[in-house]
Amino acid sequence: MAETSEGDLAWVTDAEQPHVETIRQACAAELAECPADIAHELNIARFLRGHGDVEKATRLFRAAVKHRSELRTNAKYSHIWDAAASGTVDLSLLPHAERIRRHLPFRTVEGASCDGLPVFLGLLRHVDFALVSEVDPAALTEFVSCMSEQRAIVLHARSIAEKRMVKCVEVRDLTQFSMAYAVSCASSLRKIAGLIGVVQDWYPEMVHRVLLFNTPSTISQVMAILAPFLSPRTRSKIVEFPLGQPFAQMGALLHAAALYSWGAQAGEQLRFGELVVPRGSEESAVRWLSQGERVSWSLELLTKGTSMTVRCAFLPAGKASGGGASETVAVVSSEARHTSEFVAAEAGLLRVCLDNTDAWWYDKEVSLTIGAG
Repeated sequence: MAETSEGDLAWVTDAEQPHVETIRQACAAELAECPADIAHELNIARFLRGHGDVEKATRLFRAAVKHRSELRTNAKYSHIWDAAASGTVDLSLLPHAERIRRHLPFRTVEGASCDGLPVFLGLLRHVDFALVSEVDPAALTEFVSCMSEQRAIVLHARSIAEKRMVKCVEVRDLTQFSMAYAVSCASSLRKIAGLIGVVQDWYPEMVHRVLLFNTPSTISQVMAILAPFLSPRTRSKIVEFPLGQPFAQMGALLHAAALYSWGAQAGEQLRFGELVVPRGSEESAVRWLSQGERVSWSLELLTKGTSMTVRCAFLPAGKASGGGASETVAVVSSEARHTSEFVAAEAGLLRVCLDNTDAWWYDKEVSLTIGAG
């Protein structure tokens, strides 16, 4: 796992302070009239940590000040910056948001990581690479630039309030993501990856971790396409979790509220009453339970002559770093409907995972019902 300790989120250190001042003096002319948060010592420290040496950090910081100052003084975007100043990341405000988010499903997540950091989500099953290739490159660049600036404003305000370098955690859910399809659209992948340079160069150290969940064994094919666009620092922050990872690993990284928000968005288009779980994959349903709430669920495996593993997990709302997470496992046969019940001793997340990862040949159709006990 990447080195992303609490020290990585620290305020400007004594060792960094002289280098921050060197960069500030070198860019004095550019900083004379730029917004205060861009000129702040903590923002300069992000360039030091992200780019590794003073000369490179100075060059990229100077370019970033020009780029960001132009964005912030453009009246066209003032409503975005006003919302961000109040602590709101509203992706719907971004230019071309309606069209681009149909093809690139960027989402915000309620709740936080176990480091207390904001979480952003990408549901890759909904990415339409074929249509991404048709998006005007200028529109895509404008969208990503404004999204990065929006986040930077919010993260800086939180950093000041918390007296640390607040970053975000990026979650990418690869459930039902076709690697073959992605590789076949390599030109669109490269188009998206090219924009990573904007974020790496002008918005360094805004990301603490990039968590790739439910990665298939073929993930290396996509990473090979993206690798030339990723700096060593960015690559070091990527953590892969293959299909079938224990729920406790997820609970050790994200609080229950964030896991619920992610799961609810991932499942909002699924019809669990008649759901096909493809071979070698899984699907999950989530519910938020109040203390003392009783819930029952039943599963019928409609594909005859087969079986499926079902993992039922609960993560209490108040436990950090996965503390208190519990998980039960059952193997369900198509011969009989499986029923179960759960009572929440405290508020938290209930997750029912339909695990078909060990199936080589058969997609399996199921009917899952979750209701009050």
